[in-house]
Amino acid sequence: MTGLVDSDRFSDGGINFPAIWTEPGFSGVLRKGTPAAQGFAVPRAAPQLEYEVFDEKRQASYAQTVADVLSTPGVYRKRFRARRGRSASE
Repeated sequence: MTGLVDSDRFSDGGINFPAIWTEPGFSGVLRKGTPAAQGFAVPRAAPQLEYEVFDEKRQASYAQTVADVLSTPGVYRKRFRARRGRSASE
């Protein structure tokens, strides 16, 4: 599975890696530690890392963003993904 997430713009919810399991005979839960997805940071600029506790406002924003993304198709694409040009000159 491959993909690119604009996580500098999408920060109010966790990053999901949706997938469809294609092994017909599988039933159950993947064993702990089974690789299912991997991510790589691709910075646009040097990151300025912040570590802080979520206050009530941040918790509410996180919960609402996650609820929106999980309940409505296209939320990430329409609200968070940066528009890209079709060629290097755009």
